[in-house]
Amino acid sequence: MSNTSTVTPYESANGSGTSTSSAIGDVFSWLSDTDDDRAVDQQAKEARNRQLYKDISRTRTISAPNVVSIELHMKTADTLMRSVGNAGYKVVQEVPRLNADFLIIQSPKGERVAVEQMHNGGVRLYAAHSRAKIDEIMRRHTVERAVEHLTGAGLQVTRKDLPNGEVQLLARRAGPLSGSSKRGSGPQGNEELHAQIYKDGSSVLDVVDVKGPRCEEIAKNFAEATSGQIRATNKKDDYYCLPGELRRERVRAK
Repeated sequence: MSNTSTVTPYESANGSGTSTSSAIGDVFSWLSDTDDDRAVDQQAKEARNRQLYKDISRTRTISAPNVVSIELHMKTADTLMRSVGNAGYKVVQEVPRLNADFLIIQSPKGERVAVEQMHNGGVRLYAAHSRAKIDEIMRRHTVERAVEHLTGAGLQVTRKDLPNGEVQLLARRAGPLSGSSKRGSGPQGNEELHAQIYKDGSSVLDVVDVKGPRCEEIAKNFAEATSGQIRATNKKDDYYCLPGELRRERVRAK
């Protein structure tokens, strides 16, 4: 292998935080709605909310729910919205703001996530109580974008879903690219790419049978295609071989 690269779709190292900001308290309340809440008559619900607001204003004893807030390493939510749409999510509320727009999306099971699109670029996701739904969305996004990128580069992709929720992708090319193909557009030659995509959407990419620093270009293109960033790279023996040199003999893991 030439190198292994760890790719994350999250902007910060830990990728999460909690917030109870009153400025977006309405967004948090939508996230926390239960099935019973959504089943009640609209007029009764509005009356209940008015009374609840009065109670909170008078006593200040009810705190906002914990909401997980995660910043993504993407400028726009376009590809993310494609993935959630493929998963059956629907936009149930749009909240335009001065510096950002919020989309409240709901899964077929009624679970809600807020998508914040900053007007100057940047995306954050919000979920009530835990990050489980965010992880599920980001795993789907990474898998779909990875498959799209690899197949678009002319590789044959095999997918395997593991019992622990992770996804393995194996991408192979039968032979070298034709002379008309552009260098740098994607993986080239006879290499294999092994991608292990974790439950939170982060991934490890193994580049096989590539000599020299071109493996770095392959990893960079993969990270960009999945709206991720490379956190770490482990260079293997082939990295230090020039194209055309014989690779040092090694035993591959079965």
